[in-house]
Amino acid sequence: MSDSTASSHGEQPPDDPSEVPGSSSAELGERVAAERVRMIYNQLPVSISGTMIGVVVLVVMLREVVPAPVLAGWFGMMLANQGWRLALYLRFRKRGIPPGGHPRWGRLWAIGAAISGVLWGAAGVRLFVPDSPAHQTIVLVLIFAVTGTGVALLAPHPPSFYVFLFPTMIPVLVRNAWEGDPVHLAVAFIVAVMTLSIIGVHRRNSAMIGESLRNRYRNMELVERLQKQNVELDRARQLAEQASRAKTRFFAAASHDLRQPLHALGLFAGALSERLHDPAVLNLVHSINSSVDALESLFNELLDMSKLDAGVIRPMHDDFAVQTVLNRLALDFEPEAAERGLRLIIRPTPECVCSAPVLLERVLRNLLMNGLRNTRRGGVLLACRRRGSRLRFEVWDSGVGIPEEQRERIFEEFYQGARPADGGRKGMGLGLSIVQRLCRLLGSEIHLASRPGRGSVFRFDLPAGPTRTGEATGRPPAETPRYDFAGVVALVIVGS
Repeated sequence: MSDSTASSHGEQPPDDPSEVPGSSSAELGERVAAERVRMIYNQLPVSISGTMIGVVVLVVMLREVVPAPVLAGWFGMMLANQGWRLALYLRFRKRGIPPGGHPRWGRLWAIGAAISGVLWGAAGVRLFVPDSPAHQTIVLVLIFAVTGTGVALLAPHPPSFYVFLFPTMIPVLVRNAWEGDPVHLAVAFIVAVMTLSIIGVHRRNSAMIGESLRNRYRNMELVERLQKQNVELDRARQLAEQASRAKTRFFAAASHDLRQPLHALGLFAGALSERLHDPAVLNLVHSINSSVDALESLFNELLDMSKLDAGVIRPMHDDFAVQTVLNRLALDFEPEAAERGLRLIIRPTPECVCSAPVLLERVLRNLLMNGLRNTRRGGVLLACRRRGSRLRFEVWDSGVGIPEEQRERIFEEFYQGARPADGGRKGMGLGLSIVQRLCRLLGSEIHLASRPGRGSVFRFDLPAGPTRTGEATGRPPAETPRYDFAGVVALVIVGS
């Protein structure tokens, strides 16, 4: 093994350096060159141990045929060179290579490699035994072994490799050619061919190492940039979330004050209609009332979204009869369905549910409103049935249906699908978004199945509660008593 093993080159310019985003080609080349130097220093223990093993073997094999002073002198110089390189390695291990110091450390390594090459080349000439082909073979094999090992160990640093290779191989080639006989000339030719082959292998290895290092630092640069961008994006996201939370907290906190003007406007419009008798003016007042109702409904939806986003709505779970909720929904929606010429079917149920009654009613109310708005003929069905330990709520309609490509977007805020031409007032596209968020708040997921032109069904599951005696009979709700309030004056007091 050759001590040339460890040589590095801090001065070598990078092979075909390419630009890295955020850093120049020169900076990339400096990083690659510094790493090449560190690589050869890290391999120095292997180089020194391999070299000294070869030296000891050669001395032992030639002690009988080479004068002792010559052998001892060569061994001493080789030992001194390896000792100096070992001290250099220990210094490297202790302090490392300072920033910008890799050219100097590369030169020191190359000096040691050159001295080692000269000593191995001297062995090929001075330790050459003319009358003993066997000993010549031993010297030649050891030199080839050391040089071949140097291909791998010195690949990171081409200057160290070349200053080791040529002083090692050229004297061996010349000494064999000097003999002049066919055998030694053949050996000289083999040495020349081997030298060229070793150079070719080294160049390929060095190029691969250089490209690998460049790719490594490009990737590191990209990772660093991505990390910085992620930090910036995270900071921007946090600021946006803070702004959004502040906005939603404001709307949630100010909902009462914001609703008051709408209530007052509705009362004023109602009072005005009582005092006017001109049909044209009454129509105008009715239009004002309709606009106020629409505005209040849309405003309530926005406030509900703000409360959900702000997290101020917290479900209060309880066990209660589902039929109590269904009765209220029937009372509220049957007149609207009749006005639209639609059938509203709310199937009675004896089941109890463990959930938040107010939120559950809001989910079913939004689904019924959505079904009535999107249905031109036919009707809407609300049903609840037990499935194991859970209750499944379903709202069916025979409306326009929802195409496949819209079934994900239908739950997005402000998205409105196609509606029938006579579907009445269009909302803001918040109803189903509120439904989805409330279902998740209740620990469920809303599911949709639909056939365009045939209708849709929305369903979700909630945990069933224990049935309470007398709370749910499973019979249709009793008919709501009707009273005649004609001529009755009601006083409504609105407090702040």
